[in-house]
Amino acid sequence: MATLFKKKNKTENKIDQIKKAVKIIVYLNGLKISDTESVIITQFILEGLNKVTREQILSQKLVKNYNNLANIISSLREKGLIVKNGFREDVCEDLKCLRGCSDKLVMQILLDNSL
Repeated sequence: MATLFKKKNKTENKIDQIKKAVKIIVYLNGLKISDTESVIITQFILEGLNKVTREQILSQKLVKNYNNLANIISSLREKGLIVKNGFREDVCEDLKCLRGCSDKLVMQILLDNSL
């Protein structure tokens, strides 16, 4: 296995760290999300997908109103980033692991073209 490059990225805080990791994971899965969607999914990763978090997103004025937030959540659900877990909704398993990440996050990407 060859190592092409090792690049260190400094992030300002944990929110920025998780937001960048989300963008990388989403990109590698062939999806596209906006900056607003990445901030919202980051909030849901850190604080859970509940009514309090939704109210915080609205109070921070990330979106204009509750209908816009509902549309973004629906879009994230269609892309598979938010999934039903019994009667509750939560972020997908690929992103849920980011909840417990520490100050340093190491990502290893393996691209395999074997049959």
